[in-house]
Amino acid sequence: MIPTGSQIRSGRELLGMSQDDLAIAANVGLALVIRAEMAAHLPQITRKDSTAIQGVLEAGGVEFVQRDGGVGVQMRKADQP
Repeated sequence: MIPTGSQIRSGRELLGMSQDDLAIAANVGLALVIRAEMAAHLPQITRKDSTAIQGVLEAGGVEFVQRDGGVGVQMRKADQP
């Protein structure tokens, strides 16, 4: 699942990261993170950049969810790997 702009922003905020923190951790440019978060739906970024951002957020415990026709984020439960 490719995260939406709002999922990227929400996931980053759950982890208490700044946009700059996320850009550095994902090895992408700050402008790319800003552009991705501003996207109303799927950001217009490469699959590689999307995967890098998603990987950083998931490594921090963020789960990307899709249910009841909507999308969101939540923190992984402590007993899950």
